[in-house]
Amino acid sequence: LGIPIKEAEFIDLESEFDPKRKPVYYTPVTKMSHSTKPFAWPLMVKGIDDALDRYPTQKVLLHTVSGSLASFITANSKHKSRMVAYGNGVSREKALQVFTQSTEPKVLVSQSFERGLDLPDDLCRVILIAKVPYADLSDKQVAKRLYASRDGKSWYAVQTMRALVQMSGRAMRHSGDWSIVEILDSEFESFYSRNKRLAPKWWRESLRGIK
Repeated sequence: LGIPIKEAEFIDLESEFDPKRKPVYYTPVTKMSHSTKPFAWPLMVKGIDDALDRYPTQKVLLHTVSGSLASFITANSKHKSRMVAYGNGVSREKALQVFTQSTEPKVLVSQSFERGLDLPDDLCRVILIAKVPYADLSDKQVAKRLYASRDGKSWYAVQTMRALVQMSGRAMRHSGDWSIVEILDSEFESFYSRNKRLAPKWWRESLRGIK
């Protein structure tokens, strides 16, 4: 925002949620990038299937970041009968309605539900993150903000960390609630090692499988 650092103050607030009730596990499957797509996407489907095998009775929110990845997963997963997706004529609202109203352990496959989604208690217990949510560089505004600004790289990292924190918080909605999060993209390790200072302290305390 162009505010000088000496005129700003950083505040890191505590969370009332117990980190033990909302663990975020780093369970790497493969590196998800544009260059690795031909072999990484099938590996990720296998990793997601393995994860869903671990949660046969729980409702799951699966973050894919892109619609093309969402479509690939739903077309190739052995758990496709559990999956609820949108696009191809199905609206986000309709998919969400089907997911929340079902009494079965459905999987909501989402490319755009990282914010503004409230899934407390048994509406969702497990969150899977298939890809680190980097902002789309094909978006001209994003690319200009990244490359034409002195602080572009910092801004880009902040947006990514903010999206990760938001993604992981869709299911744990009150202090008596609980959820499990798994980050499957091995790209997370290098991103987090460079940018862990950007994550809230309470989120770092929930993280498992990486220092």
